[in-house]
Amino acid sequence: FQDDDGDPEPFADYQRQFDAMEEGVPSMRAFFHENSLGALDVRTLFLPEPVDGMVVAFTVPHSRAYYRVYEKIGNTMGYKTEEEGQRREQELWHLVLDGIKDRVPQDVDLDADDDGYVDNVIFMVQGWPDAWADTLWPHKWELWEPYDLGGGSKVGVYNLQFSTFMILSPGTFAHEMMHSLGAPDLYHYSQDGLAPVGPWDPMEATAAEPQHFLSYMKWRYGGWIPEIPVLQEGGEVELHPSWAAGTQAVRVNVPESLTQYFVLEYRRKAGTFESALPGSGLIVYRINLLRDGWGNRNGPPDEVYVLRPGGTPTKDGSVGKAFLSAQAGRTNASAWSSIRPVLTDGSDVTLRVYDVGEAGDTIRFKVCVVAPDCGERVCGDDGCGGQCGTCDEGLRCRADDGQCEPCSCDGRNCGDDGCGTSCGTCDDGNPCTVDSCEGFACAFANAEVATPCDDGDAETVDDACDGAGTCAGVVPPPEPEPVPESLPDAGMPDDARGDAAERDAVEPAPDAAVGDS
Repeated sequence: FQDDDGDPEPFADYQRQFDAMEEGVPSMRAFFHENSLGALDVRTLFLPEPVDGMVVAFTVPHSRAYYRVYEKIGNTMGYKTEEEGQRREQELWHLVLDGIKDRVPQDVDLDADDDGYVDNVIFMVQGWPDAWADTLWPHKWELWEPYDLGGGSKVGVYNLQFSTFMILSPGTFAHEMMHSLGAPDLYHYSQDGLAPVGPWDPMEATAAEPQHFLSYMKWRYGGWIPEIPVLQEGGEVELHPSWAAGTQAVRVNVPESLTQYFVLEYRRKAGTFESALPGSGLIVYRINLLRDGWGNRNGPPDEVYVLRPGGTPTKDGSVGKAFLSAQAGRTNASAWSSIRPVLTDGSDVTLRVYDVGEAGDTIRFKVCVVAPDCGERVCGDDGCGGQCGTCDEGLRCRADDGQCEPCSCDGRNCGDDGCGTSCGTCDDGNPCTVDSCEGFACAFANAEVATPCDDGDAETVDDACDGAGTCAGVVPPPEPEPVPESLPDAGMPDDARGDAAERDAVEPAPDAAVGDS
């Protein structure tokens, strides 16, 4: 802007954040290449051209204050209405495009889809943005009057971005670029404190290094994956952490609604673009077809809503704990769990997700899409992750037919009687067996070879199990007799040796005799 000095910026920083494809670099090109499974290659042309490796800024004939909100004291030249701010912004981009039009290479294809418009333009502004929804805030928009850039292409869709966010928040660039591709916002414009999607998609919350879009967004607005497969029947399901490795998500329709369905998707906290996730596991989210294309900006109700512990139509709950996995200790999404599959009005559906396993190279879990029929069973497992009922106090449930019977230790040598009273424990006193209770009977298996133990013999060392149920140690060899530092002289009494030593110490040796000449 006219009143800005401008900070010198290395062009290499722009190249890295926009076009780099080296492993571990969160550039916008790498981000969309990975999200789209290679279907979209976002390459960037930078203008004006750098000079001596440094960015050259285009200066507009207005100060920054001209594009900020009017203040009676502090900024009298600012805009007073939203419409006035929009008009000033539109004029700004026409001025900028006038300044770079003659520098656009004629041999560069800026219209990959051949619709007569440049695919996307990003206007980079130095410094920090203003408040949310102000003119100088990152956003995607379109020129009211498309700008003819020459070569048969016009500028329509554009993003406004800030150089400070380029390194501090690359996710903002991914967010606005996805808008240019047609995706809506997944947060509430009302700022009501409810997070329908939270950290699971950058169209609501952008991580410093942007996380992947939800599979629904990749399919519906990116067109990068085939339609998400529908799970027609219940049973065990296995999902992968990316579509490149295999099926990452399945769709589940519910009989309670023709306009709402659920998606089960595996997200793994790993890699350049998923390392900022709250955790690894299965997430369950609801799609509302009546909000198709609108996103969550005017919600609730929302187009996309991630189920989470404590979440209701009026309470946000803990969206950061939406993932299910054995490691997380959340392995169930049902009407009686903390994560409940519900419609937008809060009513339960028959969908049950249970027995969610460990989050690893894949994740396995079970799904029930039809309400179970317990028949004549009055208690026990209903075969669909739930219970057919519970027995009254003093009664236990028979596993074979689901009927209640009095609690008893008859026929049980260990475990409990079905009402919390112990029927005995298993301990054969042998440190080289593994004691367990199986089917209310004690079982003793031999411990592995080299399992440490104590054979009870103080004379042995390195006691260990032999794999056959016996503990044995090793008898160490006897220690050798100590060797004295010096031996006494033989044939001389101790007192004589002492006198001789004393005499030698005090009497000098005689001089050698010298004969007379």
